[in-house]
Amino acid sequence: MPNLLLVHVPSVKLTDCGRNLGAVRSLFPKISQLILAGIVESRLPEWDVRLLDMKTAFQTETHYKTIDYGGKLLDAFRVGLPFEDAAPEIEWADTILLTSNFTQEAGVVADFISFAKSVNPGVRCIVGGSDAMVQRGEVDRHRYYYEH
Repeated sequence: MPNLLLVHVPSVKLTDCGRNLGAVRSLFPKISQLILAGIVESRLPEWDVRLLDMKTAFQTETHYKTIDYGGKLLDAFRVGLPFEDAAPEIEWADTILLTSNFTQEAGVVADFISFAKSVNPGVRCIVGGSDAMVQRGEVDRHRYYYEH
């Protein structure tokens, strides 16, 4: 039986000397993944489907990088379930579908794909969502996610 894991990665929080610089988007409905899970379960009953919302699970802040922004150092945090805690679900999955709706989370999605491949080298990762669809000028999210 194929195993499908639908994932929302942790949110991103940027800070300057401890001061939050923007919205941390975590508590919003994940309707598209619920609809997709229902469609897969009804049309492909041989598939086992699980949802993993890393945004709302255990609001842990994990510092993952420092960004030099015009000489000012900003700290970047993932807010939600740490990647390591998702390892059992990743090991279980044959295919992971990730949703990427916010540009500031693109790097977290790419990092999650790399982590997932280190845990389960055979897993197939597919990215959807509004940010994954952007393809204009110098911005080509199709290539960006493909390269990760």
